[in-house]
Amino acid sequence: MAAIHHTLVNRSVVMPSGCIEWAGPRDPNRYGRIAVGHKTKLAHRVAYERSIGPIPDGMHVCHHCDNPPCINPDHLFLGTNYDNIQDRLRKGRPPSGCRGENHNKCKLTEAQVLKIRNDTRPLKIIAAEYGITPQNAGDIRARRTWKCLPEATSDPILDPCESEP
Repeated sequence: MAAIHHTLVNRSVVMPSGCIEWAGPRDPNRYGRIAVGHKTKLAHRVAYERSIGPIPDGMHVCHHCDNPPCINPDHLFLGTNYDNIQDRLRKGRPPSGCRGENHNKCKLTEAQVLKIRNDTRPLKIIAAEYGITPQNAGDIRARRTWKCLPEATSDPILDPCESEP
């Protein structure tokens, strides 16, 4: 176990924010990954266990700092899945998997998606107009994608897609 502590200390960097960022391997969501025995674990969970104690089954280790690579025990807290979701929403982050226009492969604006949802023309015609596949147009219309985007309102003051950027 001393080797794990040594690895945590030597593969991290103290940031001006007070975060201690894991400088080793990270997953696509920026969470640190650390080898413990023959398993790879999330670095912030390992840091929590080493500094604070065991993590009960079903509990998440959440970040007060909202910084996935942070392993500073003072920035970590236990929470249920519900607590984690509520924390994310309080901090203004959308549900996971919802990136909308900020996704690097996004071809549509939110306003276009809302128009597609309400477009009754054949999917093939809609797809050609927006440069997407008919399957993608159908998924948008059926709300299988862009789930985080709210329904459009008829009031332009309440509809963020109708306002100027």
